[in-house]
Amino acid sequence: MPVLASAGHWRQSGWFVQAISGKWRWHVGGVDCDGGTLPKRGTWTSVRCTWDGTYATVHQDGKQVAKKLCQPTTTPWLGDLVIGQYSADQGLQYQFVGELKNLSITNE
Repeated sequence: MPVLASAGHWRQSGWFVQAISGKWRWHVGGVDCDGGTLPKRGTWTSVRCTWDGTYATVHQDGKQVAKKLCQPTTTPWLGDLVIGQYSADQGLQYQFVGELKNLSITNE
């Protein structure tokens, strides 16, 4: 269950991007949006996760792979932003081992 980036807690506040059960999980404000497929070891993939105020979406390699109507909690996450690990409960099961390239986190 590696977490690529996290500033939140599952089913509570904030957000995280996780590889789980062979797909991506974009968790935003207590809502899970799951889809896509994890890349084969040694290959690159592009993942973009967004929330536009109405829908949480996951895009992989430029294609939408998940979309969920969502009304997440907007309670702010007061903890740290963590790259390569879950921010709420750090442990080996959440550790991402690999390379991240061109990571961008924005609030647009």
